[in-house]
Amino acid sequence: MLLDAMGTMTVGRNLFSYSAGISALEKGGQWQRALELFEFIPDANTSPKVIIYNAAITACEKGGQWQRALELFAFIPNANLSPNVVSFNAAITACETDGQWQLALALLEAMPSVTIVSDVISYNAAITACEKGGQWQLTLVLLEAMSSVRLVSDVISYNAAITACEKCDEWQLALSLFQEISKAGIRSDIISYSAIISALGKGGQWEQALALFNTLSEAIIRPNIVCYTTAITTCQNSGEWQWALALFAAMSDLRMLCDITFSAFITACGDGGMWQLSLALFETISIARVLADSSAAISACQKAGEWQRALALFQVMGGARIQRDASSYSAAIAAITLGAAATAIVDRKVDRSQDQRQ
Repeated sequence: MLLDAMGTMTVGRNLFSYSAGISALEKGGQWQRALELFEFIPDANTSPKVIIYNAAITACEKGGQWQRALELFAFIPNANLSPNVVSFNAAITACETDGQWQLALALLEAMPSVTIVSDVISYNAAITACEKGGQWQLTLVLLEAMSSVRLVSDVISYNAAITACEKCDEWQLALSLFQEISKAGIRSDIISYSAIISALGKGGQWEQALALFNTLSEAIIRPNIVCYTTAITTCQNSGEWQWALALFAAMSDLRMLCDITFSAFITACGDGGMWQLSLALFETISIARVLADSSAAISACQKAGEWQRALALFQVMGGARIQRDASSYSAAIAAITLGAAATAIVDRKVDRSQDQRQ
């Protein structure tokens, strides 16, 4: 409708109108329509300016089309135009989509050659691209390089670096970066806390992770589903099912439960030998959560020696036409092995009893 309306406009159809139209389509997640509008501009006897290219690049970036975004960026000189800092930032940000960190760094390094001064957005986009590409060392290099070009790192810069360290199990570095945030006079946000709690959890530092979680109220930050789930998973991985139970109860009171949280908590209960609680919780969940939680419930029963219940759940999954994954099969096989061993023991006892009677 927007394209048709602009095609019939006789008043006010100018570069600003096209730029606003492309931006509106970008915000609506319609990158294809945004490109259609961009390609329509030459037919309207209007020469595209760099602002139009920037809007189109951003639309492709938001739509996850990093190749198309870079194609548009590369075509700017062919249109006798010069890219500006917004053009470069949009192109670098597009490289975040698929972890194209090499391209992001190449674009960042190319900016001085065309006399364009990089800004915080440029570096943040490059740091995030390196984070998504698993290059935690480069995120630290870029973070330090910002001060050398007289740029002040913000919470986005630190969050990307902390997340990069978390993904690569560098919890000590993640903690050091988290501590630097307050030293730099920057206010941490929920992303900062979620990333550091996850990093500490992966490093087996569950006490520190929970201690930081408990400081959220002091920082006047309300924990969200991601933060709660991360904390529960940390407790579950460390065998601290009591703490997982307390966190789960808090989430339940706040009505913040989600599929991942249910799975993590059911697994924690199983690890803590609380198979009855695992089953009770499993019976309360909706069909949408069944697949993820079935495996956890089967595993909980198997670990508690309740192999008959584990096999019954496995059979229920098949009867309900729920696709059984590797985890559910592994738990069922373990239950069968346990059941076979238990049956063998019972058979031996029966045989001995009969021998003694004879």
